[in-house]
Amino acid sequence: MAHFYGRVEGNRGAATRLGTKDSGIGTVAASWDGCILTNIWYDATKKVNRYEVWQGTWHGAGVSRLLSGGIVGE
Repeated sequence: MAHFYGRVEGNRGAATRLGTKDSGIGTVAASWDGCILTNIWYDATKKVNRYEVWQGTWHGAGVSRLLSGGIVGE
């Protein structure tokens, strides 16, 4: 059963994906200058949904650093 929902939209329309508590869900949105990565997952020890947003490299361009992270809804 899906716990997470993802949606992306581009020039070919929209696409959706689902994630479970076990799989979580991640995204990459890239340009020639780097990319943005997001991850959301269920932390079973604390019983909360957690997230991280990273700036990353893409084909050698950009920097890698954590932009934000925490508990969803706080």
